[in-house]
Amino acid sequence: MPIALTCFQGRAGDHNDLGIPGAKSVAAHLARKLGLETVTVGDPEPALNGHWAVELEAAMPALKRMRDRFDVIYAEGSFSLAATSRCAVSLATLPALARHHGNAVVVWFDAHGDLNTPEASSTGYLGGLALSGPCGLWQSGLGGGLSVENIVLVGQRDLDPFEAELIEAKRIPHIRPATC
Repeated sequence: MPIALTCFQGRAGDHNDLGIPGAKSVAAHLARKLGLETVTVGDPEPALNGHWAVELEAAMPALKRMRDRFDVIYAEGSFSLAATSRCAVSLATLPALARHHGNAVVVWFDAHGDLNTPEASSTGYLGGLALSGPCGLWQSGLGGGLSVENIVLVGQRDLDPFEAELIEAKRIPHIRPATC
């Protein structure tokens, strides 16, 4: 199966500008190591460090391009490998995955659950909504379709009450840091 390497360089709800050069560096390393061409989506822009709604509106053009890129990759029957700057890029990539591979399981390695909804978020941080949007818990404008039954959480040490209740209610597998 062909591998399509994508590097996301757009804005995605960033608190700082560190993720963008990090993603570029990871993509460059992967390209050299695997002998792949890299397709870059988005252009670096300074972090806004704002409320999720402001961040999403600013990021939407690049996120839509990322969603479209993944739709093309999966429609061609290719395997996607991506270097992204922030969790919020998953608002674009996971709905595309769900459309083309409805039974795919997402293993979410992160210190946070990223399962908050806009109403439940105490911080208003877009990244904290990154997994809940693709699961259809709120409408991001980029799609949904990922079933919470197809999520496995690994390493979350900092869960908000809403996330902890959701994990328990939906029986989402959660491997805590002490057991990793």
